[in-house]
Amino acid sequence: MSNSFLKFSSRRSLAAATALALVLPNFLLGSSASAASAVRLGIGSNLQFEDDTRMRADLASISRAGIRYTREDIYWNYVQPTSPDEWLWDRYDRVFTAAAEQGIQILPIIGYGTPWATGSDDMKVMPSTDAGRAAYGRYAAEVARRYGPNGAFWAAHPDLRARPVKAVDLWNEPWYPGPADPQQYIALIKAASRAVRALPERVKIVVNADQRVRGLARGGDANWSTSLFRAEPDLDDWVDVWSIHPYTRIERAVGNAGWLDSVLQVRMLRDELMRRGLGGEIWVTELGYSSFSQPVELNASETLARLNMVGAMRALLALGGTANPVTRIYAFTIARPDPTLTAESSVVNSYSLMRPDGSFTPALDAFCDSVDDLP
Repeated sequence: MSNSFLKFSSRRSLAAATALALVLPNFLLGSSASAASAVRLGIGSNLQFEDDTRMRADLASISRAGIRYTREDIYWNYVQPTSPDEWLWDRYDRVFTAAAEQGIQILPIIGYGTPWATGSDDMKVMPSTDAGRAAYGRYAAEVARRYGPNGAFWAAHPDLRARPVKAVDLWNEPWYPGPADPQQYIALIKAASRAVRALPERVKIVVNADQRVRGLARGGDANWSTSLFRAEPDLDDWVDVWSIHPYTRIERAVGNAGWLDSVLQVRMLRDELMRRGLGGEIWVTELGYSSFSQPVELNASETLARLNMVGAMRALLALGGTANPVTRIYAFTIARPDPTLTAESSVVNSYSLMRPDGSFTPALDAFCDSVDDLP
């Protein structure tokens, strides 16, 4: 498929999606789009698992398309696998080097667990002791200290144009796997926020507040964000940004249903923040459409993915003009699919926005096209 066809096709779909957004009911959109100019678009990356050649090629591709932000896991158990005294940064130094060369800023996900701090080989287990949480907080602060403003990494690489970390994302989807425990996550937030905010340079704290339904260990509401806010009404004292992953909750969503549901989830979070008098930005840190149970290259699926993603994004931009504006949106993911695996056998494959050869799917092409449409 030629690039010219992709550009024409995606712009045509973008126009259609924008038109659809304009007819959304007011209860979904709100009254103003004045904050749209503050919105930045990014991509979920998972680049640490690529070799240098492919990682640089993929970063160069999205940079040429106008994307300047990625979201990448910084695994605690890779940097400090056996001891609180070891700091193994080589894996991530190469990622930050390649990103900086393309003018791209990384949002690091601070997670997951490491055995000496959690007592478990399961990386999804959170620290449950004061000592373990303090160690997590120190780790979050050290990531910010190394890669943040005036960080040690940038001082050691004066040849690079610095793209310092401006925020740290505390854990990823802490409600998964269930049963979710908001008290555990709140304790982790406070430990990390306390440590990061003690640094001389300001780095924002990003906390997950998904509108997700999961069994909760301590009972109460099944809604994750509501459970967080009820457990700690003053949580915004520790938080700068609320993140959300508004994947559709509608089984086998088709047409507009999927992205309308995504918009509704963001609107619900914004309304809850306003109702509780909580400040802070909203970042959509994963926005995507799964081709799960379908061939990755099925044209109909890709076309639907493009409409869902771009339609949702255009509608989300119209949620501005409040105390809790949507200011950043990350599509998921540019991790290339493994051509030997099916969507069913690989979660990344089912959300991939790149083909195995590094070319863009129509969904990614349309998302990158949207950079040009922001004020």
